[in-house]
Amino acid sequence: MTKPLDIIIKALNEIGTGKPGDRVAKKYKIHPVTLQRWLKRYRKNGRGDYTVASTYQRPHNRLPAAIEEKIYLRKEQEPGITLESAQKKLRRDGVNVCLATIRRVWRDYGFLDNPMNRPPDELAIPIESRQILQKARQAADQLEAFSDAARLLNRMKVCPDLKLLEKIPDRFLNIRHRLQKLDAMRNIETMPVFYRRARRVRQCLERKKYYYSMLQAGFVEASALSWLEHPEKGLDLINHLVRATPGRLNRYLRFRLTYYRGRYLADMLRTEEALVCARQCENLIKSLKQYDLAIKLSQLYSSLGYYRKAKTVLEKAWNRYKPKISDEDRISHAVYSAINGEYHSARSMIKKLTNIDEKYRPLYYVTRAYCEIGAGNLERAQELNQQALARARREGFLNILQASIIVQACVYSALGFKREAIKVIKKIMPLLARRKVKRDYYIHAIFAGETRISDKCLSFPPIKLLLNLLKAGQTGRSGDYNEVYRFAESRGLLGIFHRYCLLAPEIVIKLQKKARPTRLPRPILDLPLFNKDLPNIRLDLLGTINIFREDKPMKIRLRPKDAAFLIHLLTARNARLEVQDCLTNFWPRTRAPKNNLYHLLRRLRYRLQIPPQNLYVRRNVIHYAGTTISDYNIFQESLSLAQNLDRAGEWAYANREYQNAFQLFRGEPFRRLFDPWSDDIRNRILAQLEAAAINYADRCRANGNIRDGTEILEKTLLIIPGSEGCRQRLSSPSSTALPDPSG
Repeated sequence: MTKPLDIIIKALNEIGTGKPGDRVAKKYKIHPVTLQRWLKRYRKNGRGDYTVASTYQRPHNRLPAAIEEKIYLRKEQEPGITLESAQKKLRRDGVNVCLATIRRVWRDYGFLDNPMNRPPDELAIPIESRQILQKARQAADQLEAFSDAARLLNRMKVCPDLKLLEKIPDRFLNIRHRLQKLDAMRNIETMPVFYRRARRVRQCLERKKYYYSMLQAGFVEASALSWLEHPEKGLDLINHLVRATPGRLNRYLRFRLTYYRGRYLADMLRTEEALVCARQCENLIKSLKQYDLAIKLSQLYSSLGYYRKAKTVLEKAWNRYKPKISDEDRISHAVYSAINGEYHSARSMIKKLTNIDEKYRPLYYVTRAYCEIGAGNLERAQELNQQALARARREGFLNILQASIIVQACVYSALGFKREAIKVIKKIMPLLARRKVKRDYYIHAIFAGETRISDKCLSFPPIKLLLNLLKAGQTGRSGDYNEVYRFAESRGLLGIFHRYCLLAPEIVIKLQKKARPTRLPRPILDLPLFNKDLPNIRLDLLGTINIFREDKPMKIRLRPKDAAFLIHLLTARNARLEVQDCLTNFWPRTRAPKNNLYHLLRRLRYRLQIPPQNLYVRRNVIHYAGTTISDYNIFQESLSLAQNLDRAGEWAYANREYQNAFQLFRGEPFRRLFDPWSDDIRNRILAQLEAAAINYADRCRANGNIRDGTEILEKTLLIIPGSEGCRQRLSSPSSTALPDPSG
């Protein structure tokens, strides 16, 4: 096997530093004789000229270009043709070549049915091609003569330098290099732009009747449509590829087409048809024996909601092929484990991740948030959820958004704020309906109280699990609950079952009253939702301070110092405050400040009806054992969601969420509270409000909606009269807008 050029250069450089040749050869797994031959050429030709061999001679049996063209066109025009059939048809055309020659030509043109068929290493191409490649690089780098560089590259079968293809415009490249350039542009362009590029290449290949390359470009286009969540367009594309391709396809091509058909059918909630596709793929893969195809089969079962089967297929592929496991595959395994409620296994797999690609980070954070919910760490789950949403890219954003909304709703419901959880779930339902993501839409609709659900939804296991759980909540029978639990266990959905129990807790609460077992993890049963002894308080502090207990307003008025202390205690991390910090903040010049603190705590317990065991002092730390939520938390989360929707190109929904966030401000926060803590948090909130209002006004101007931005700026000026930034935006409506955060 030919070693890559960079490895040979490293080995020669190490020998140049004085290291023994046999040790270097063993380190880089190069035969000592081969290394000595390269060292001899290196010393003869001079530093930097590693590729030209002085003993090279052009092979005497190299095929003429006309015969090579006939061989590769045979595969292009009949994608499913075998080597033997191609040999027979070529003989009828007067071309007498052996099977090995046909295979070599197909390999050189990238026609082997292998998803890992990457461009060859530079040393694996002929010397003449390497010299052409070097001249093309010089023309592109030094002279920027892209037409000359493309003219040279178009003489080559494939280009091993994808970065060189990135520089050259498409209009100078032939169609084969434009197809190869798709691999280079996948991670550079946004997915909508990349999709249009792939579609143009596929249509051009179809017009030229290059059907094999047309299928390769079609698979790239289908992958882009899957990322963009357009299942109907994707299904139409697959049907068109099947009709446009002549002859019978081989197993590899049938697998790829069936795989994408199953993915799109699953997204459209046609689960029974998609399951047939999955079984066909499973039969085809038995003879193909390729690791990458096994990974795709695992992803197909995952999209169908068969997570246990998906995990089994993935683990069998690891055991059978012994591959170098990528971080993407590890994250997939961790997701399947978290969905099945195996949180320890998911954490163990996450710890093995080394260098996570940026496009997989949102899924990584969502998986960790699932594990934190299973462990009862709601605050940490909320932090990870916000990181997932902030890292989500434009393509695939809707999947991460839907998962993040469910996590956020679970956190609210677990804290005892069911009304806020339902509001969060309803936020993205119009977006899911417009994008026709039926699976996720129906799940949100069921939680929102929608009763008109199609019967075909029952074929999707998570929806069937949710409907049966709600039915068990209505009957209150432990037998119905146990049946739902067994269904979740058999399908690998225990993690989803745990989260659904947080959003639909009626059956669990009824079983707890009857002292019946629920088989839920102890950390979940210890959450405030299932522990009614914990006080449940909501604070409205963005204006006049209002206090709600169990979603009912408390008609009480607190002293300014009592209100300031309560706000800082309930909004502190883990609801804990150091006694000395409180004394310094509220009573810096008092002789006996601790007496004042204890009197304050006693007043709060009486006015808010908090038991002494839930508000106490231990080891100079004030503890509050209860749950709380504030409108400031809701403002931050709504603002973050709006910014991410804007970044994803969904301005209409982002604008609505911005408006919801700004409506939470009812006046100046922390009015008549003058202690240092209150001053600090007031300044922080007002600075965030000012920055958000200015950014919103700029985004409104960029989207041609100046009126809404002006209204928010005027409202902000009523709260912050000294805001110079808002005044400047109002006085210069034609000022330049900030750049679009979506890029």
